[in-house]
Amino acid sequence: MSIASLFRIWLVTSLLLLLWQSYGGGLPHDQSASFYIGYFGTPFFFGFLIALVAFLVFKYFQIRK
Repeated sequence: MSIASLFRIWLVTSLLLLLWQSYGGGLPHDQSASFYIGYFGTPFFFGFLIALVAFLVFKYFQIRK
């Protein structure tokens, strides 16, 4: 597994989380700038964590021939 596949997993996971978050209740209104940074940054952070775990699992637990 390469860094390119890590990036692809991160991007897909982040976009899915962002879409699910926005689909549930729409975008919030009249909030501070720090709220929006956290609101839009959280899916990318969790996407990174999921991609990192997937990268490590695929790297260290792959079947060796």
